[in-house]
Amino acid sequence: MPHYLPALLNAISKKGVDVNVVIPSGKSKTVGQNVKMTKEGIYFNLIELKEYKTIYQKYFFKKINSVIKEIKPDIIVMVWPYMLSLFFKPAFLFLLKQNNIKIIIREIPFQVPPYREEWKFYRDNYIFDENHTIQRPSLVNIWAMRRIRKFYYSHCDATVNYCDIAVDIIPTYGVARENIFICDNTPDTDALFEAKERLLKSPPVLPENRFRMLHVGRLVKWKRVDMLIRVAAKLKNKFPDTELVIVGDGPEENNLRQLAREMQIEDSLIWTGALYDYDSLGKYFMVSTVYVLAGYGGLSINEAMGFGKPVICSVADGTEKKLVRHNYNGLYFKDGDEQSLFEQLDYLFTHPEKIGIFSKNSVHIIKEEINLRTVADCYVSAFKYVLGQ
Repeated sequence: MPHYLPALLNAISKKGVDVNVVIPSGKSKTVGQNVKMTKEGIYFNLIELKEYKTIYQKYFFKKINSVIKEIKPDIIVMVWPYMLSLFFKPAFLFLLKQNNIKIIIREIPFQVPPYREEWKFYRDNYIFDENHTIQRPSLVNIWAMRRIRKFYYSHCDATVNYCDIAVDIIPTYGVARENIFICDNTPDTDALFEAKERLLKSPPVLPENRFRMLHVGRLVKWKRVDMLIRVAAKLKNKFPDTELVIVGDGPEENNLRQLAREMQIEDSLIWTGALYDYDSLGKYFMVSTVYVLAGYGGLSINEAMGFGKPVICSVADGTEKKLVRHNYNGLYFKDGDEQSLFEQLDYLFTHPEKIGIFSKNSVHIIKEEINLRTVADCYVSAFKYVLGQ
């Protein structure tokens, strides 16, 4: 499973929930390139089943019915694309209903169009894959997904969503407002703050530089690190000490290194490779002035804020709207606009007094509003609700 998920599931388990998680045996076909997977540090029941491609061209689990009959869960939490089975596999849905198993759909609503407004949604919003290729579904696909979503939402007992826009979108499919829970996404904030305390007592990994930017994430096209490198080159003309630390690896690394050479900025870039544990990753957060997310992303924003960084971003995964508050703990630039990104970084570097204020506010949001404890509590509330407790 993705490396960031066990901490949340452990936290839920510690609240008295008997957690059983089904994952694919072997490499999952539903996870993006270079996402770190782990089975370490798990305090819940992990079940590995063979994944197979269905007739509807999405993946599902073999022998899942046998597992459900054996465990007899009170609740099943389903994520994309597995919730499609509620529509395409009537026998599976019947099994859940026959055993009075409550169904919760864990949704990523920022790419879900409102019901009967799909065409307008796809016309007005660019939906990209990891290669930054625009995805435009056909009218047939739009019509089909409208009915499939309407069907599986009608059979769920609640939805948990990690951004607030769900309260505007999900009810259009007939889901009652009280059945919609906003359970923010979070990394292991407990481990993060523990590492931060240790790092405060350690020597910095790099010399002090208030013009140092940081990117953390897989090196795939939709992260738009190419745009960040071009902006860094432009900033260097005004602020000669400009540096960019790039944490991550992926299929675009060679192209990005070539771009840095072409922009004659390779000496101002620091490449660390992929780092995941907070003692290693945190060293670079601690010595950077600002965290920049040029393209899509999510949990790296939470991590940056936990380490006390201002955040500059545009459109990430929907969670940014709640996490990053313009001119409070960060700044927004116009999506895909290189000049707009340059202007926000220029503003921050020109107004260093803002950095300390933004940093303090970032930490406050993570400590008081969106962290491992608050998110685990939200899931438990959803579980109790569907069980009538």
